[in-house]
Amino acid sequence: MCTTVADSYVIAASQSAGSVAQQAADRKCQKYNELSAAYEFQPVTVEAHGPMDDATVCFLFDQGRKISERSGDPLDGHFLFQRISVLIQRFNAILFHETFPVEDMVGT
Repeated sequence: MCTTVADSYVIAASQSAGSVAQQAADRKCQKYNELSAAYEFQPVTVEAHGPMDDATVCFLFDQGRKISERSGDPLDGHFLFQRISVLIQRFNAILFHETFPVEDMVGT
């Protein structure tokens, strides 16, 4: 999860939606570049406000298609993206909640 409002990402985030997710995916690929050829590495990057890099969208779309083929329900692929959307919302709620000072939370 990439937080696009972080100081280190503001410039990239202001250029285009998904650019921060792409930067994070590139960093992950560099970090795990030394994995042996026995593994296939696929970074999954999502920005805090929802955009994903193109490779993540393709990967998740493919996974959703495979889930739908296996289950027989053509909507299961869509449900995968809905679940991810809910996870993003929950993560953002936690981040937002943690911005309040602790003394403001006493007695609530």
